[in-house]
Amino acid sequence: MKKTVQLLALLFLTVASTQAQDNLSLTFLNAELTNDGMFDYYEVDVVATRISATDFKLGDGLFYVDYNPVAFGTDIGDATVDFEYPAGSILGETNGFAVYTAPIINNNTNGTVAFFWEQQLSAGSMAADNINDTGNILGHIKIQMIDPAADPMICFNVAGSNFDDGFFTACGPFTGGAALKNCDGANAPTQVLDYDGSDCTGSELPVEVCVGGVSLWAGLAWDNGVPDTTMQAIISGAYVTGTVADLDVCELTITAGGSLTVSALGFVRAQNDVSVEGTLTVEHTANFVQVNDAAVVNNTGTINVNVTTALVDTRDFVMLGSPMDLETREDVWSAAFNVQDFDPTLFVPFTPLEMGVAYNFQSDSYDVWSPKSGVLNAGEGYLVFPQTGYTAPGGQFNYVYDAGTLNNGEYIRTLTYNGTQVGSANMLSNPYASAIDADVLMLTNPEIDAVYFWEHGDASSTSVPGPGARNYTMRDVSAYNGTGGVAAASGAGTTPDGVIATAQGFGVFASAAGPATFNNSMRLTSGNTTLRTNDVQKDRLWLRIQDLSYGEGSNALVGFVNGATEGVDAKYDSRVIENTVSLFSYIEDDFSTAYTIQGREQFSM
Repeated sequence: MKKTVQLLALLFLTVASTQAQDNLSLTFLNAELTNDGMFDYYEVDVVATRISATDFKLGDGLFYVDYNPVAFGTDIGDATVDFEYPAGSILGETNGFAVYTAPIINNNTNGTVAFFWEQQLSAGSMAADNINDTGNILGHIKIQMIDPAADPMICFNVAGSNFDDGFFTACGPFTGGAALKNCDGANAPTQVLDYDGSDCTGSELPVEVCVGGVSLWAGLAWDNGVPDTTMQAIISGAYVTGTVADLDVCELTITAGGSLTVSALGFVRAQNDVSVEGTLTVEHTANFVQVNDAAVVNNTGTINVNVTTALVDTRDFVMLGSPMDLETREDVWSAAFNVQDFDPTLFVPFTPLEMGVAYNFQSDSYDVWSPKSGVLNAGEGYLVFPQTGYTAPGGQFNYVYDAGTLNNGEYIRTLTYNGTQVGSANMLSNPYASAIDADVLMLTNPEIDAVYFWEHGDASSTSVPGPGARNYTMRDVSAYNGTGGVAAASGAGTTPDGVIATAQGFGVFASAAGPATFNNSMRLTSGNTTLRTNDVQKDRLWLRIQDLSYGEGSNALVGFVNGATEGVDAKYDSRVIENTVSLFSYIEDDFSTAYTIQGREQFSM
């Protein structure tokens, strides 16, 4: 493997030590356990960073590492230890020949191993100063283990003068092309003082989270039983939840030859990381959930999240967002003739009726909307006209989100408050490939009292008041808060039940400026559908008034729920949406504000 020599004699053979201000630190990064089919190994990168005022080029070097003999043995070195030079590492630089010699590795004492190398080519052969304040990988340590269950206890040894000052700057010549080093006279190096190897935290192995083992699906059955929330699931064949079963696992890996389809109404939930090397398909109304906010989805394969819109008319729009982190307007909505972004700072409610206390998502001008291009922001709601043209036919539209990887964990959108809640409309969307719980959303965000949905009932019309030649009526807005949901006045759509579907856009009226936070605690494994069911755990009364001749009408809700009072409650009372015909209620002793949803205290016996 490597030749053993007397380190200290070689180190000081050609180099004269002089005082200098250059110094550096070594730290560890990317510690992991690996197995080559025969042996277990501990592997970790060594990172070098300057802690002096200026960058410099590294010459000869020597450092010591302490280890746990129980994990590696009592006499490790040349036979069981490698110090590799990965591509792009400091010690891996070449200029026709290797800039540095192969490493020399000696067991110093029981529990300490030494790593040494020499500069081979001149400082002028090096492309740039390789010890800088950004930090670069010096090399990669790989040690064979005798007990992979034991704590490696890897740390730099900096105890005593014998372990200090083992580094030197590069010898000259300092200019010119590739050349062998010359360390005499003006070409001499200087000794690097104040070496710091005290930070060993990066050598710690990541905590094993899947303590139940691994189960593999190759296409027919699980080799270690159906995985649960303590196990890692590896899919190397074709797996379809609608054919086999939903999955609830610790970690999930889809190999390059594997495919996982989460069928409509089904779910896959992973507590932690997901790796997609093959294909992951999340069908419309399916749920793909991660629990840990810090978990990631590493995608080197293909991810498709399918979303089908509600039925829309010729000039109707949908409010949508994206469940993928790099999805763009030009990709997923390429056929849509118009996509608009909302600027809440410019919103001023249009109030054509005398009852100006009502909410209205229609602004007094169209300057709040502007054409959207580029990446879609997680949690932001966009107005999408899915038709191919202004007069093109409507229908249902199928979208495939496939750019980047799945959104997971915490996302924050900034809520704008324009001095009054009536004038503080904001557009948001569900950023995940699963449904979310509107009640948890409101509990997490005190500035959000209710959520509002567009229900696609009436087309735009010249008879609807507003800033444009044709405008959209607020009759098509439904609402949901802590009391419950109320259907749109037009009767279109369904009554919201507190579930917000994948990519579903929605509006809120912020009660104050602040963050709108989304996180994994809101995610659901069911209910990701436009068909909504009413919550029967609350005592509620829905009222509707309807003119059968002209189709005008309105809805209102009075609910008796735990948490509401007879007064105004932020998350249980919501103002009426402005409309030609409005059914609403007042709260006692306050006839200045009209409510489409009014929450009251629970019945007492």
